Amino acid sequence: NKDFIESIEIIASEKIGIEDRVHFYEQIGALRDVTQGHLMQLLALTLMDIPAEFDWAELPKLRFEALAKLKFADPNKAKRGQYIGYRQEVSNPNSIVETFASVELESTDENWLGVPIKLLTGKSMDKKSTEIRIRLKQTKPNQSNQLIFRIQPNEGVEIELFVKKPGYDRSLESHNLSFSYPEEAKLPDAYEQVLVDAISSQKSLFTSSNEVLRSWEILAPIQAAWSQNVDELIIYPKGSVLSDVEK
Repeated sequence: NKDFIESIEIIASEKIGIEDRVHFYEQIGALRDVTQGHLMQLLALTLMDIPAEFDWAELPKLRFEALAKLKFADPNKAKRGQYIGYRQEVSNPNSIVETFASVELESTDENWLGVPIKLLTGKSMDKKSTEIRIRLKQTKPNQSNQLIFRIQPNEGVEIELFVKKPGYDRSLESHNLSFSYPEEAKLPDAYEQVLVDAISSQKSLFTSSNEVLRSWEILAPIQAAWSQNVDELIIYPKGSVLSDVEK
């Protein structure tokens, strides 16, 4: 909660461009393609309350409750960008469709008041990576303050630790303690899991209508602002680092 967590970042970096989805992407863009769906769902999972006796059937309700407490997005706290060469790919020299989107959100939940939340996504970046980064508050300079959930690839968890530097002095240095699923542990493919759940009538991983509508409501102010404003589009080279694009 807000007493221990300084900020939350949810990141989806894609190395590929739009590939063969030219017509689709020109109508959709990064905000609606990735942020509204994937990143908002990961955010709901991060912010939701977990009762002592957890029931998987309650998962959609818990996610919706977390989304319901998010404020509508402020267009002044959102940025968009487009990688160099996109306009040639879509044969539209005037396209303002974003391939990069950065959105800052706030929750009215008492547990999360004042905790900055950022959702970041972009195409044609330096690597493919989806992560949830939880930054913990520090009371001392040499104090661990980052917890990372790796969604893909290399699914696992990392925590930053300060440990004594090898040698005779008493200085500390930062290292990451990392857990990854072993190679022999075959994780189900994303669509494979969804199909299995659909066949067995398990609905917990599926987004409810309420969740979808709420996500659209939260991001609607940004969509409206971007549709009326053709300025402030960041142009970035392919292979950029996601966090560097908006700087």
